[in-house]
Amino acid sequence: MQFSKVVLGSALAAAVLSGCQVVDPDSKKVIKSNDITVVDPDSKEVIVGSKKAIKQIFEVDHDGRMYQFYDFATYQSFLDVGETAYRLTRIGGGPKGETLVFGLAKADKKKGAKTPAAMLWDGKVEASKDFYGEIRKHGRIYVFNNKADMDAVRQVGEPSYMFTEIGGGPKGETVVYVLNKSNKKKRPDALIAKFKTLNPVVQMAVAEPVAEAAPEVAEPVIVKTTEIFDVIHDGRYYSFYDYATYQSFLSVGETAYRLTRIGGGPKGETLVFGLAKADKKKGDNTPAALLWDGKSEVEGNFYAELRKHGRIYVFNKKADLDAVRQVGEPSYMYTQIGAGANGETLVFVLNKDNKKKKPVELMEKYQAVNAK
Repeated sequence: MQFSKVVLGSALAAAVLSGCQVVDPDSKKVIKSNDITVVDPDSKEVIVGSKKAIKQIFEVDHDGRMYQFYDFATYQSFLDVGETAYRLTRIGGGPKGETLVFGLAKADKKKGAKTPAAMLWDGKVEASKDFYGEIRKHGRIYVFNNKADMDAVRQVGEPSYMFTEIGGGPKGETVVYVLNKSNKKKRPDALIAKFKTLNPVVQMAVAEPVAEAAPEVAEPVIVKTTEIFDVIHDGRYYSFYDYATYQSFLSVGETAYRLTRIGGGPKGETLVFGLAKADKKKGDNTPAALLWDGKSEVEGNFYAELRKHGRIYVFNKKADLDAVRQVGEPSYMYTQIGAGANGETLVFVLNKDNKKKKPVELMEKYQAVNAK
């Protein structure tokens, strides 16, 4: 008996979608195994039989963290602004103990560990045969067409075989096309073309020179600040002037708006000023930064907190806060073990002028601030 071409074609189509096989009912032989690849354009996944495979991964080593993206638009947005609106964060989850951040597309923000990049990282899905990847670190862009090569560079830091284009990136970065033993003697033209398509060089228009008036000398900005809240977290030094933003950070471990200074902390840490939404475009003119830079003054009854190593240090003098930032510990203090809201030790920082007095007012202020 012969199969009808129409019936056979329908059976093959069904097999591709269902993960089955087509069998000749007379001979009982498999006519066609389900080895056809179907691409889902929305999820950036490839369906091979009944399995899913990831087509692309984009990775960025930035500010001591490792960021991973499966969605190109989210990746590009991160390169523009330095943050991603939705993320899955794993502290210490990177190959060398870095914080690992999976940048998520809006559609996947509630999927958690079931987002494509996380599933590939966890070994729950595979990379497709036409895999493409990028790693950006130290001013270089490493480009891959093989997931195993990408894994090796993550662990070792550099590839064994490569084809390098100095200044070949969209902003003049060095581009390293990663090769392996099987293709080390061939110029990776297809991979180069893929990279150039995704990362076109933007030609900047050159403006005609114009005569400029002498700049006006601006008056110094004087903004008075009442409260400062510092947190040492994950190797970074965070500073907040807005209590609501500070509390939000304590809850989720991130702040939506920030001003970042690499190496700007008192001991060379990355310094992050957490900003209220209203101040997100002010940059260095936000209150905490102005106070840090000596461009603003302390107003009235100053109050500050510094959280580090499971302790909460409480201050009513800016000079005392500055000293602890630099030295690490105060010379004079009044300590309450386990008195914090989550069992933290509270350290009320004193100085020569009040070292013999119990800081009743400061203790009451701490309770009032943290009862908001």
